[in-house]
Amino acid sequence: MKNNNSLKNNISRFVKKMNSLSLNTVESILEIGNLMIEAKQELKKDEYQEFLKLTKYDKNSSSIRKWEVIGKSYLRLKPIASMLPPIWSTIYKLASLKPSQLDHLHQINLLHSSVTAKEIDAELKTPLSKKPHLRLTIDLDDDIDPKTAKQLIAEISRYSCTLKKSAELEVLLNSTAVSNASLKLAA
Repeated sequence: MKNNNSLKNNISRFVKKMNSLSLNTVESILEIGNLMIEAKQELKKDEYQEFLKLTKYDKNSSSIRKWEVIGKSYLRLKPIASMLPPIWSTIYKLASLKPSQLDHLHQINLLHSSVTAKEIDAELKTPLSKKPHLRLTIDLDDDIDPKTAKQLIAEISRYSCTLKKSAELEVLLNSTAVSNASLKLAA
């Protein structure tokens, strides 16, 4: 009996260590992405270039773009870090997903420390995971002024949506730009 308990304790020790190291790796990947975003936002352009040079990154590399995608998804990935694989390219794939796609993977329990990009792609290509686009059409009154229209569009744009403007609305919105330019030239 003692031998069996000793074996279970030994296995448990390795499992705990593996899970701990995996979580540390995932959290480090997320932190690097977040750091890349912070550096780009807080440093002056020449300072940011020096930062990239000193960290051995080329400013035009795909790695920088991928780190930034991970950094921009930091807040939504951090709470599920224990479910993410310790592989930065797979974390990048997850960071690139729409929130609804990531939610779907979470709901079907596909997220775990050994999930692969291939498994993610396979699930997202299935018809069950594809949801129809939800649409909302807003018809504005003909007498809306350009300033109000711009404010409304700015407010709606804050949410996760795609705006499609009619040609008539574009003309209305562009008329304020022409009017403002004319006023500046007149002054």
